Amino acid sequence: MRELICVLCMYSALTSSNMSRRARILVVGSGGIGTIAALNLHVGGACHVTMVLRSSYQKVLEDGFSIDSFDHGTLEGWKPDSILPGVPSVSTDDQAQWFDFVVCATKNLPDASPTLQIIKPAITPGHTNIVLLQNGLNIETTYLQHFPTNMILSGISYTSSHETSSGVIVQSHPDDLIIGAFAHHDNHNLSGGNEIARTFVDLYGKAGKTNCTFTQYTQRERWRKLIYNASFNPICAILNADTGDLRQWQAIDDLVRPAMQEIVSVANVKGYTFAADIVDKTITMDEACGASRPSMSYDVAKGNLIEVEILLGEVVREGDECDVPVPTLRCLYHLCKAIQLRTLQKHRTKDMITS
Repeated sequence: MRELICVLCMYSALTSSNMSRRARILVVGSGGIGTIAALNLHVGGACHVTMVLRSSYQKVLEDGFSIDSFDHGTLEGWKPDSILPGVPSVSTDDQAQWFDFVVCATKNLPDASPTLQIIKPAITPGHTNIVLLQNGLNIETTYLQHFPTNMILSGISYTSSHETSSGVIVQSHPDDLIIGAFAHHDNHNLSGGNEIARTFVDLYGKAGKTNCTFTQYTQRERWRKLIYNASFNPICAILNADTGDLRQWQAIDDLVRPAMQEIVSVANVKGYTFAADIVDKTITMDEACGASRPSMSYDVAKGNLIEVEILLGEVVREGDECDVPVPTLRCLYHLCKAIQLRTLQKHRTKDMITS
């Protein structure tokens, strides 16, 4: 009950002020998605935006970002209001330090580097709203457990944006973002959660440069994106390919389509139904967009860790729980796990050499 009261008070405080002051927002994760999110929030003028940068901190501090954006055009030397080399530790006694929203746009790697522990110092209990601008399924579970008095929001991005080198961002497709509240306190969304989600949608769209919408069907939207993300993403990563290569190699019918159909089958059993032609539409949509390299394929090529657990592992586990066969996804999962373990081993070896 105390947790419920805290969340209701947080909603009341946020909406009663109607954000008459600039909202304080911390963006953690400065890759392609995080930087474009920070840019949208900053350009709208209703937010004070702080970004946490790691490897690119010194470069951006001196020169700013170089951004080639589908929505914003070419920007040289852009900076948010503040840049930090690490997540700040916020005092609960000083309300001026409190962040209204913390946007997590890092890779979601529960098997390697959980984001939850990274952002924890910046979260004010009962006040800060956490926006998970991340891929995958069941990503909210640990956040709801560790931050019971904070609202957890879902952010599903459909843009294509990448950091091609330190501080250099290329956004090749329009920014299309879907925001909703994750279920809080058993299986119910507080009405306040939806209102806070709508407040974030309003802040994000202030500049008029993006398509940011609210959904009350958060989990269904995550399953919908997974139809693409848990098929094209791992297959392209394993084959070091883009989606155009898969079409040339006739891998759509042999690999992509079976994986998509398995995802839809699990989703249906979980209660999230889609139109009968959802697989065909998803494949056609990709073809209409032209050849593209999904983010997981970029990560493998760069030697980065990949989001294997939240994109594939969770679907395989849900399938097993529901007794739905997922042979294609299981094969992709174990291949990607092997790639992940190889990458982890390389990272550990590098750390040992440099330490």
